[in-house]
Amino acid sequence: MYRSCCSCQAVQLEIDGSSLNDLDVETLSCSDDKSFILEAHREEVVIDCEPSVLGSMQSTPGVKQYFCNLCSTHLFSENPHGKIQLQVNFYGHDLLSEHHGQFHLP
Repeated sequence: MYRSCCSCQAVQLEIDGSSLNDLDVETLSCSDDKSFILEAHREEVVIDCEPSVLGSMQSTPGVKQYFCNLCSTHLFSENPHGKIQLQVNFYGHDLLSEHHGQFHLP
């Protein structure tokens, strides 16, 4: 699971990691730095905030920047193809959401 938020925490972002197979999970689990830039499809990003708190502006043709209206933190960018780029933090995997085989110790 990957999460991000603004400085005042009025905007919470979450991305389900099930479709992000290209990430190097071993590097994430061994690294001290759990923050990195991630690109995801628009429908994979869940935004939790009051509608009036999320602001946006057109920065360049086709690229839209989103920010928090309360603390002015830049949250993410969206390109014309519906891809969102944002900085997230890695909080581990939801082990209950995946099937795991059972085994017996010898």
